[in-house]
Amino acid sequence: MSGSPLPSPIAVGLLALGLACGPKKVPVAALGVPATDSPILPSPDATLYATGSSLPRDVLVAQVVEFGLLPWQESLAGAATTLVLDHKGPLDLSLARHAAWRSGYPYPVVQIVTGDETAGVYPAGLVTAVQRALKAGDHVGVVRARVGPSDRWVALIGRSAGVAEALPRATAEGARLHLSADRAGNFSAVTPSGGTRGGPLPADLRLDEPGEWWIQLDAADGRRILGVPVAVGMEPPPGSIFDLPGLPPTGPSESAALAFELVNEVREAFARSPVVLDETLQTLAQHPLEQLAAGTWTRSAGESRLRGAGFVGGPIAQITCKAATVEICLDQLLASTEGRAVLLQPQVRLGGVAAQVRTDGLLLAINLAAE
Repeated sequence: MSGSPLPSPIAVGLLALGLACGPKKVPVAALGVPATDSPILPSPDATLYATGSSLPRDVLVAQVVEFGLLPWQESLAGAATTLVLDHKGPLDLSLARHAAWRSGYPYPVVQIVTGDETAGVYPAGLVTAVQRALKAGDHVGVVRARVGPSDRWVALIGRSAGVAEALPRATAEGARLHLSADRAGNFSAVTPSGGTRGGPLPADLRLDEPGEWWIQLDAADGRRILGVPVAVGMEPPPGSIFDLPGLPPTGPSESAALAFELVNEVREAFARSPVVLDETLQTLAQHPLEQLAAGTWTRSAGESRLRGAGFVGGPIAQITCKAATVEICLDQLLASTEGRAVLLQPQVRLGGVAAQVRTDGLLLAINLAAE
């Protein structure tokens, strides 16, 4: 339970507001619309990963965008539609990430602002909170839904290191993706069977394997431009493999056991053979966990230690994550080239997991080996 606090996705990414509070200095024309006017929400589904500048059809949301000078993006607002309609409990950036993929918003979602306001009333508190959180180049998606006598508001803030060319959410086997951005960078991809591809941008990538591919573009300085799944020869999955955000961790042994179970759920979902628990790999996961807590862990050193312990008969891998729950931790790993390639490694047969539970979440260290 020691160490510095984790950057909890819920704490960092979510501002829950009493929206009736806050500055009220808005134009008379922006004071709201009749409460009898029903909210109009953008579609939560799209066929392309792309951004667009069309204005909101909801009059009150349009006032929020106009008078708040918010950089509106319809596909990001579509992600907010999923959150405001489908998730009644606490919202989390992991939920927002999957909602954004569904709505075709290609860039990272970095913050959620949410709260209730009297039906038809301009949400001055929400506008102020969003304005304070914005950085140059950010995108905003805002929606409202009627809940009894109130409007429930959800605003998402998206942020990227660059602008990428539009990509399909689903395509046929054998199709080619043209990967490009407005700056120098690199692409990486993970195939459905766990193979990896990569190279400089721009590039053409042939999707020669059916299933879900992971496509990631990074700027030359290492910052993420986009990371998205692309369904090949299939419909895009409706959401995460896991029930997000999951329950708070109860203890290290329970969390490690759940993480091991979820590793095999991932492998089953991608038709990979399950890994068997190995006590030595589990014991060896304790040291990288301590290093992760201290901020000194590196994957290369961790994997060298596994080799030194005798795991020399094939591929080995070590990966770590920090999050509020086990489910979010594994979901974060799947949302990166490095993490997904490790979890889908086709030749590994053995695994071990260690967990450290803290007041604000947990740390996980995962070891995998062929034999």
